Amino acid sequence: CAATRAADFILDEMIDNGTLLHSYRGGVSKLPAYLDDYAFLIVALIDVYETTFDVRYVDAADALAKTMIEKFWDERHPGFYFTGEEHDNLIVRTRPSFDGAIPSGNSMAAYGLLRLAKLLDNADHYDRARSVLEAHHAHMSQIPRGHLSMLVATDFLLYPPKEIALAGPIDDEGTKMLLQTLHGAFVPNKVVAHINPSSPGAAELEVKLPLLAMKTMVDGKPAAYVCVNFACKAPVTSGSDLLKELEAVQP
Repeated sequence: CAATRAADFILDEMIDNGTLLHSYRGGVSKLPAYLDDYAFLIVALIDVYETTFDVRYVDAADALAKTMIEKFWDERHPGFYFTGEEHDNLIVRTRPSFDGAIPSGNSMAAYGLLRLAKLLDNADHYDRARSVLEAHHAHMSQIPRGHLSMLVATDFLLYPPKEIALAGPIDDEGTKMLLQTLHGAFVPNKVVAHINPSSPGAAELEVKLPLLAMKTMVDGKPAAYVCVNFACKAPVTSGSDLLKELEAVQP
């Protein structure tokens, strides 16, 4: 699909030794990327993973998140600079947080880190995202309309998302039915992961994405597990039961 082609192009053509580049033209990628480039791409790669369940997109998002922290994190005041040290001749390094027509890099960075933290059970990502939101609490309180995306990230933090694990072959009709049900429901705060328990790499995947640990099919049928903070309800195998679990589990 267009999303995977775009993601693959960026990962193949616009990253040099782990560093994201800002522009591409005529076969040449150049210029160090800014905070916004990293933050938006991290969120996009998580979206692509939750559509394709190709774990390499999570790996790429996590690698970019670590580079983003290394290049843009302000150790004195929690938050991210817009520019990195590679950007020369700057009078000052700004830390924008205002969400205008385009969300700020700090808002998207916090949101992306929170989603990665849930998928990877990564405490450092969680703590950094929380510190960004806490540092901007006064701004969100005083000018909420100017920090809408940051408020979305705050909602994700304060009301833990539903963690949905799917177990079964991705091309199985039962798995497709569960995915269709999930995609048809309004669940704004969620993370979704998938595992085929019979695949050769299942054990390794369980380690990488702890939400998938010990998630199995039920009586040979693909199953969905709805969890909050890694505490899971009993697995379900039908779309109607999945909807009931999604409505019943409150953070």
